[in-house]
Amino acid sequence: MADAASVSPRPRRDVLIVEDDTATQMLLMALMGTKGLTCSLARDGIEALERLSEYDFAAIILDLVLPRLNGFDLMRRLAAERPELPPRTIILTAASEWALHGFNEVALARVVLLKPTDIESLADETLACVAGEAPRPHTHRGRSYRLTQIEK
Repeated sequence: MADAASVSPRPRRDVLIVEDDTATQMLLMALMGTKGLTCSLARDGIEALERLSEYDFAAIILDLVLPRLNGFDLMRRLAAERPELPPRTIILTAASEWALHGFNEVALARVVLLKPTDIESLADETLACVAGEAPRPHTHRGRSYRLTQIEK
């Protein structure tokens, strides 16, 4: 039997989905499940903070428009209190690029994907995040750009 110190731990494959829309929750859970990822749900920023206090997720998929504590405020709190988490956060939002202007914490996120987005790109980005790989460039609505920072 192998010595416990010589055995590599299994990589974490747990994703926190912070989304208030039930249909989108179901889609994301199904998509991530087909990729071998385990998901937990939070319906708003308050639930997300509760889940994050209980477990260290490998990746977070975050909507910005949420009840109670929205995604903008959640990102601000994470940046201030848990700076290791924003680089593992994939923002998936219907907010326009214009609405994101002035939201400085968006630059701390791993990537920002605007809804509607290609679900395979989202899955690939989540798998890359879980594996600790660098963010990938994305194409959205005919434009190719790296969405790690919205142009100011």
